[in-house]
Amino acid sequence: MSRIAENEFLKEHRKVEELKSTAVKQEATITDLKATVAKQEALIAQQQQDFQSAIARQQKEMQTLAANLKEQDSKIQKVSVQLEASNSAPQVVLNNQ
Repeated sequence: MSRIAENEFLKEHRKVEELKSTAVKQEATITDLKATVAKQEALIAQQQQDFQSAIARQQKEMQTLAANLKEQDSKIQKVSVQLEASNSAPQVVLNNQ
């Protein structure tokens, strides 16, 4: 093999080794990125679940509040009716002479 051919071969061999090294680094980066994406997807899924739980809890609390308001409204209506009845009832004045 001539000296020129040998130098060209070594140059090409170095390029191939550099490309292999670059490919290995890129594969490691891709693996890291995939792991990061998987973690982020898991975090998003957990956040969505927490959000749905919070919504369900708030809806239940709102239903409880609405039921309490209806109950209070009913009691107010009853008291109002009683007040009207007591105000409109004829009042008898006793005259003790």
